[in-house]
Amino acid sequence: MERKTNPKGSVTVNINATEIFNPYATDDDDPYYVDATVPYIELTGFRFNQSIEAPLTPKETLLMSGSVNSQNGRGSGNISCGIRRMFSNKAWGELEFGGSTSGLDFGLKGFSQFGRRFFANFNLLCQNHGDGLVSPGAVFSIGNQLDAHSVGTLTWKVGGSSSDLVGGFIRDNGTNRIGLTLHLGVPNIYGMIQTSHKREDTKYRLNFKGGTFGAFIEYGIEKKVSQYSTVGALMIVGVPHGVVLRLKIMRANQTYIFPIQLAEELIPSAIVYGTLAPIIAYLTIKKLFIEPYERERAKEEKEKKQMTYKTKMAEKRGEAESAVHLMRNTYERIRSEEENRDGLVIETALYGRILIGSEESDQNEEEIITVTVPLQCLVRDSKLIVHKGTKVHLPGFYDPAPGELKTLLIRYRFKTILHEVVVQDEDEIRIPKITHQVTQPTQTTSSSQ
Repeated sequence: MERKTNPKGSVTVNINATEIFNPYATDDDDPYYVDATVPYIELTGFRFNQSIEAPLTPKETLLMSGSVNSQNGRGSGNISCGIRRMFSNKAWGELEFGGSTSGLDFGLKGFSQFGRRFFANFNLLCQNHGDGLVSPGAVFSIGNQLDAHSVGTLTWKVGGSSSDLVGGFIRDNGTNRIGLTLHLGVPNIYGMIQTSHKREDTKYRLNFKGGTFGAFIEYGIEKKVSQYSTVGALMIVGVPHGVVLRLKIMRANQTYIFPIQLAEELIPSAIVYGTLAPIIAYLTIKKLFIEPYERERAKEEKEKKQMTYKTKMAEKRGEAESAVHLMRNTYERIRSEEENRDGLVIETALYGRILIGSEESDQNEEEIITVTVPLQCLVRDSKLIVHKGTKVHLPGFYDPAPGELKTLLIRYRFKTILHEVVVQDEDEIRIPKITHQVTQPTQTTSSSQ
């Protein structure tokens, strides 16, 4: 149901914390003045948005959205309902009706792709502000897919007392993203550069915007902390914003945003604390809460898998023991032939969660099995070759440690010289090799099979 309706929501809470770094001037002669030791932090605004999509037919989708906004004690809100129809894989249209505390709204949207590279969309909007005042507006945009990673767009916005022309360029290769924007309009003209770099589950952002209104820089980071949760912090420094710290928490399709006004002017202490405080807070929370929670959850999942796999593992163990029993004659014959020619003789082979270099007491015997017989049976002409891939499916093997990293320890003799090698589960095996020669065997513990 969630995938079909695609619900999305956001909550924005505006916070004014300017008194922390720029306290109001005090007047000791004022008899009504109260010396507050704690800076006054004010919640200046709230905004709630919610939207859903309800498929009616394979081509028609019902769209519903609403928002409630309160700023400095004054509230407003709107609700809208629309229908989107897919005309083809390259074109769609949308009709929207709505209303707000100011009046009724009407909108018409459309998108179409021309050829392989060009596309265009439009948005016609008509707003009724009451008292018979109607404000029409329109947005027209055309774009070109320049290459596999680059897109260029040109947008014209007209309506009310303003008219804007916006050119944009975006290049995104999945790891690095850069966006360039030039805005020509009334009353403001500005340019913007947006960059981001993604590394594993972390995204770094650096943006610059400057024009007739002033200039400011944005820098921040987003971190994925779990499968469905992402946290982020963005600093905005410049004119006319001053110093703003924007915190964001995303959980599934819900977004929570907290813009915190630290200073209305460029105050160095506000910039430093606004930059460092989120990092220190995140590292502290991660160390005290997130990491212990993740370890506990991983432990519970491991125990759950082990309980589920326990019966199946007993069955697999029985199958492996039966296979080893049937290999006995082959094992004795191959081993005898190899011993007579001073060839490849497997002395001991262990498979499972082997802690190399650890004490015997640290090893869990239930997570290690002996596979000497199966490996010796794979020896041909004094050579053992096993191609890449997990060893779990080899005859005489089974998985003694589900969900854990497994290794294979082989101790063998070739030309009567003792050799030893440790191979990761997915790696290829090729023995004998002169680099495997050892003087003394390594001590480890196994469970016999």
